[in-house]
Amino acid sequence: MSKSVKILSSFILGMIISMFFISNSLAQSGDKISVVLFHTGWNIQCRKALSYTKNVVKTYDDKVEFIKLNVDDPKTPSKARELNLPVPNKAPYIYVLDKKNNVLLKMPYSDENASELKTKLDEVILPKL
Repeated sequence: MSKSVKILSSFILGMIISMFFISNSLAQSGDKISVVLFHTGWNIQCRKALSYTKNVVKTYDDKVEFIKLNVDDPKTPSKARELNLPVPNKAPYIYVLDKKNNVLLKMPYSDENASELKTKLDEVILPKL
């Protein structure tokens, strides 16, 4: 094997290991379930979703992690990839991930389903705690 192939192989292996550790540090919150909210800073509906979701997460004390991803932030696509989530075409959008980063719930947030969100979160979160 040539020297350049060995160097390239070492580099690729290092990148894979780095990506694994970076991904695990963001995607897995230990013993916590994650609520991920994709939002914007300027949209009124996103502000409502941010406030409502933050209050819902508080009811679970420290067992649930709240991750906010602003779709206008250029870093959001890479953060979403670390969570194995697509960046939704529409905001606000909520994902609930279990302790192993599996999607338990995904839904757009709206005034119509705001009251249903707590119920749905209870259904997917409480049995997992």
